[in-house]
Amino acid sequence: MVSTLAGGGLLLAGILVIAIPLVGVFGRGQADNSALALWNRGGSTALTGTAPETGSAAGCGSSSGPTGAYAMLSFPSLARYGYAGVAGDGGWDMLLQRSMVH
Repeated sequence: MVSTLAGGGLLLAGILVIAIPLVGVFGRGQADNSALALWNRGGSTALTGTAPETGSAAGCGSSSGPTGAYAMLSFPSLARYGYAGVAGDGGWDMLLQRSMVH
């Protein structure tokens, strides 16, 4: 009986060790997709500018205040996958919320 409970507890602990980081990755992915959508629409006051051409970066440090704190990035070597993202200018706090930080 005790070994069954101990085994179940270890199994639950193993699931939690895997599930908790995955929830964080999913949350950062949702935040990244939202930031990219806002950038492409151009309707956010926190994310300004237009989407640049492939293989470039624009926006980071181009002005003062929160509107200059973001950059649109695209990766030409990953054009097959169509990957682009918006990097924020911040520290560890922002890295906990987003996957690309400058």
